Amino acid sequence: MPGPIIFEVDVQIAITLACVGYLGEGKSPSEKYALMRTMLTHDDLPTAGWQIAWGPAEADTSLWYIATGSDGQGDPALAIIIRGTQMHLAKSLKLDRELHLEPLPFDAPTAPAGVRISQGFQREFRNLLVAVDRR
Repeated sequence: MPGPIIFEVDVQIAITLACVGYLGEGKSPSEKYALMRTMLTHDDLPTAGWQIAWGPAEADTSLWYIATGSDGQGDPALAIIIRGTQMHLAKSLKLDRELHLEPLPFDAPTAPAGVRISQGFQREFRNLLVAVDRR
């Protein structure tokens, strides 16, 4: 059975949403939000019309936000964006190197027995669960 069809514009939307998560590093949550919100309104980007529904929320070097808009076919879409590595922060780069394996931090009955994830992912997943929109 073939997988889902992924349209080029949907990939462009996903990449743009990911990039928006890096705006305003080092700024206050409200300043970050303003920069991110403004970027999503640019008509020349595939995210034109998208809005931040929740966030941004941060813990350590991580940032998360939820955005809503239309996918490449015009259907309503929701995206959970998790900002990745901040290349200028040593702490962020260190997290990427922490590959100590840990058990899953959630129940996954269909996961193979003994499946493990990186310690960094486990920590960030737990941070995501308690993240608060502080704007």
